[in-house]
Amino acid sequence: AQNLYTPPQDPFRLVVSKDLTLPYPDRDRGLSIRINWPQDGRNLPVLIWSHGLFGSQEAYRPLIDALVSYGYVVIQPTHSDSKKY
Repeated sequence: AQNLYTPPQDPFRLVVSKDLTLPYPDRDRGLSIRINWPQDGRNLPVLIWSHGLFGSQEAYRPLIDALVSYGYVVIQPTHSDSKKY
């Protein structure tokens, strides 16, 4: 199997995350997402990290920071069952 992505030897520096709200016409509110990415790098792999039932994207900050430091872009949706709401 061909290896399409090799993580860097030295971790990337993190970038401040960006919180966005995507329009969701069939609901009374949009879909809240957070995008996390490394400061450097190009053509990085993307992960979508979905919290569990009644969870929150806030509980996974250490894990997300670790993934981003190894060159992944991480998108975190906040579902309607989140403790954030």
